[in-house]
Amino acid sequence: WFPPSKPGAGQPGFGYSVQVEPEFEFYAAYLYDGQGNPRWLLANRGGFDGAAEVIAIEQFSNGPCPACVDSGQQPTPRTRVGSLRRVFSGTSLTEIEVAATLSQPLVGQWLESLPVARLSDPKTCP
Repeated sequence: WFPPSKPGAGQPGFGYSVQVEPEFEFYAAYLYDGQGNPRWLLANRGGFDGAAEVIAIEQFSNGPCPACVDSGQQPTPRTRVGSLRRVFSGTSLTEIEVAATLSQPLVGQWLESLPVARLSDPKTCP
């Protein structure tokens, strides 16, 4: 998913990976920190009802990315850094808002609230 009205938002690109099932929903927000470095934040919750919803958004506590090994620790713990609000119209995701203040060692804030459009076809299961 990406915001078609604001491609790149002054950066090479940002957007969202979304997985929604009846029993859960998951969002990865691809965005930029205060130094212009690409990062991602995660939001997830159990259940899905299709209404507008605000979900806590988190960053990895032991570093900026899940594959980072600089600290010698597994970067699985997460720290809440803000919120992700999503809006569905029927079965289609129509808007995502992220309001986040990154915690150390990252710096910066991200605040975007834009309509989104699908980049790929939805998955189909047999």
